Amino acid sequence: MLALPMSMLNILVVYITALVMIVKAKNFLHNREVRISDSGMLDYKCLNNMTVELIDLCLSNMRKGKACGPDNLCAEHLLYAHPSLVMHLKHLYVLILQHGFVPNSFGCGVGVLLVKDKMGNLNDIDNYRGITLSPIISNLFEMSRLEICNDIFSTD
Repeated sequence: MLALPMSMLNILVVYITALVMIVKAKNFLHNREVRISDSGMLDYKCLNNMTVELIDLCLSNMRKGKACGPDNLCAEHLLYAHPSLVMHLKHLYVLILQHGFVPNSFGCGVGVLLVKDKMGNLNDIDNYRGITLSPIISNLFEMSRLEICNDIFSTD
């Protein structure tokens, strides 16, 4: 049996690990391309209807005076920012739709427990309800997508 020094063994492990990661990344990208092409997302009206006007409308419809998310931004930050921000957000949202990739920070949130009845028993778990504070940019993306796909999600 061939005995390798520990440093060479470590280098070999790192090299093999890197190769495995490259293969997994290539498979992930290939599978993503197949999912996007099969889903018809590129032909769907989502890309064409994601406009600056729609995002601005959704931004103006957001509730003001609410708590900030984990990014310390609230609706007022976006509402009172330079108007070109909406154009940049539109480009971001279109890229998200085109590539089928959502930034990891869109899934982050801060869980907060709120008391339902302040005069009730504060030791009772049923007297609390949980909310999640999520990033405002992801909330705006969600509102824009729902506005575009409203006819699909509507019920009788």
